[in-house]
Amino acid sequence: MHRRKSERPRAITKQKREIQELAEDPPKTINGLLGVEGRAAFAYFLAWQKVSIQWKGLSRRPIPKHWHQVGPRTSANGDVGVNRNASHPVNAILNYAYAILGKRQADAVQALKFHGMSWSICEIGQP
Repeated sequence: MHRRKSERPRAITKQKREIQELAEDPPKTINGLLGVEGRAAFAYFLAWQKVSIQWKGLSRRPIPKHWHQVGPRTSANGDVGVNRNASHPVNAILNYAYAILGKRQADAVQALKFHGMSWSICEIGQP
């Protein structure tokens, strides 16, 4: 995979800035924390958008042109910021991994006997 060189250092700088902000001035609310996470995630995923993907067997099974790069973290229906129902294989894999992580979180909460609280930090403040 090849990255555009300008995006990676910018994303790393942004991550460091968000970590420093967390250390120096921690958010006082869940929405503040979600804002920090959102800005860091935006920079992270932006750095991946132009990563090229090398597929095998294209002569037998052609793929859509937009699958040759990671691309934005959106779904085919065009909803910006909505990552459910991913239409790109990289984002589908991420959704699957997040679902497994969410299940493990719920299992851990259950194991700690916090019955009925199978929430994820990613869901706090979400409609």
